[in-house]
Amino acid sequence: MGSKKSQPKPPDAPDPRQIAQTDVEFNRINQYTPFGSLTYGGPNRNEATLAFSPEIQNLFNMQTQSDTNLLGSALQAQGGIDQLIKSPLNTEGLPGLPQNFDAYRSDAERAFYDRSAGLLNEQFGRDEDTLRQTLANQGLQSGGAAFGQEFGDFNRRRGETYSNLARDAVLFGGQEASRSLAGQSGLRSQLLGERGAVRSNQFNELGSLLGLQQVQAPGLQNFFAPSQAGVTDAFGLNQSAQQNSFNQRSASARAAKGEFSDLLQTAIQSGGGGGKKGGS
Repeated sequence: MGSKKSQPKPPDAPDPRQIAQTDVEFNRINQYTPFGSLTYGGPNRNEATLAFSPEIQNLFNMQTQSDTNLLGSALQAQGGIDQLIKSPLNTEGLPGLPQNFDAYRSDAERAFYDRSAGLLNEQFGRDEDTLRQTLANQGLQSGGAAFGQEFGDFNRRRGETYSNLARDAVLFGGQEASRSLAGQSGLRSQLLGERGAVRSNQFNELGSLLGLQQVQAPGLQNFFAPSQAGVTDAFGLNQSAQQNSFNQRSASARAAKGEFSDLLQTAIQSGGGGGKKGGS
């Protein structure tokens, strides 16, 4: 009747550990650069060792030592922050502002008027002597109408001058008081600002020390990243090829089985027909 053909066995699934080990073998590549080296070791090359070149290692050591020293200074400076906080900014020792503005203005008015009036008195005294001499030279005697008119005009001018001086003194007193107040206020603000700037710089210096940027060690970005071999893809392609081969063998087996069944059916039919003819 013919022998029965066995069905092909499907391919085994790939071993994940074998894939991982193959990936390690192909993709963990030792590297040596001017910055240092990156090497792999251990039983399964699962240990990475990063070693700096002597120059980079020396720079790293010096930077680390520098940061260590600065950090020590920062720790010592912490006490200074407590002192700054306990000593708030104040106006002690700064020039004071005028407490009585009206009194200061009155003093300025009086000083201006008295000084100016003293100068005018001297000038008008000289002018009066000159006028008397001029009138005498003209033959005008004291007590006369013409003499009295000249002196009346002179005294009127003198009175107007002192009246104008009084108004100027009031204006000057107000301006001087305002100017003095603004000047003292500006000086006070300037000195207070300087104190604030010094205090701010002290806080900034302490903050810089306490917020010290630590050393950044050279990392793997300093090394060349080689192209990665597609180990998983390779296993996938191999698995796909085995699966295609299995599918082809299975199809061939099914086809052979179908042909055998057809032959068997034909043989059965042929045998049955011959027996019927011989009986007749």
